[in-house]
Amino acid sequence: MTILAILNRAETAEAVLQAARELRHIYDGISVRVLRPRPDVEPDFMPTEEIMSPERRARFEGGEDALTAKLRGAADKEFPYEGLVEQRGTVRAVVAAAAKDATVVIVGAAGHAGWSLARDAIEAVLFDAAAPLLLMPNRAVALRDRVVALAWERSPAAEAAAEAALPMLEAAERVVVLEAEEGHDRVSQPEQLMAALARRGRPADLHRFALADRDIGSALLEEVDAAGAELLVMGAFTHRRLFERLFGGATQEVLEGASIPLFLHH
Repeated sequence: MTILAILNRAETAEAVLQAARELRHIYDGISVRVLRPRPDVEPDFMPTEEIMSPERRARFEGGEDALTAKLRGAADKEFPYEGLVEQRGTVRAVVAAAAKDATVVIVGAAGHAGWSLARDAIEAVLFDAAAPLLLMPNRAVALRDRVVALAWERSPAAEAAAEAALPMLEAAERVVVLEAEEGHDRVSQPEQLMAALARRGRPADLHRFALADRDIGSALLEEVDAAGAELLVMGAFTHRRLFERLFGGATQEVLEGASIPLFLHH
C-alpha cells in the first residue's frame, strides 16, 4: 500500500506534498513515494513541423534540470528519507506504471496551466491504472476534520470511490452525500453507504437536489459550495454528461472552478 505523490509543477508541489503527509496518517501510516515524471521530449515540440536543434534541446533540458532541483528540494524537506524519484519517459506511461499498485495518487492541477500540464498524468491514473486520484488545487489544503461531500449514484465507479475514500470520510468533520434527481426519476437510495458511514462513527447528511436547467458539472459544484464542503469525493465519468463536462470542450471550466481537492475514481 502506497501513497504516490506526483510532482510536475513547482506551483503545486507544496499542496501535493502536504496532502501526501496527511494521507500517510489518514491511511494508517502507509508508505509514500514521491515521483517526478520527466518528459524526454518537449511537450510543445512538433517533430513533423520542427527540428529540435542542439540549442533548443539544451534549453529544454536546462529548464527540466532546474525544475527537478526545485522539486527535489521540496520533497527532501517533507520526506527526507524517501526523497524524490525522477523517471524519464512519456508522462502518461511513467505515471500509469507507477500508479497501478497505489492506494491513492496525488496530482496538482488547478488552474489553466495546471490542467494542460497534468492531463496526461490524470488520464494515466484514472484510465490506465484505474487508481484513486486526489486532485489538489494550487494551495495547500488540510484534509482532516473537513466537511466532505460525496457525490452519489448507484454505479461501480461511485461505489469504488466511496470505498477507496472511507479513511478520508472517517477523518472528516462532517460528510454530506449529494444525490442528483433528474426529472421525475427517483435516483438510487444510498442506505448501505449511509449505514456504513454511521457504523464508522461518521453519520452522513443526505442532500438530494434537482438539476433544473443546470448541467451536472455546474450543479454539482454549486451544491458542494452550498453544503460548505471542502473536499469532493466522486466516481469519475459514469454519467455521460459529466464525462463530457470534464473531458469535453468545457473541461477547464470544472477543473479551474473547483478550488477544493477532488477525490476521483473510475
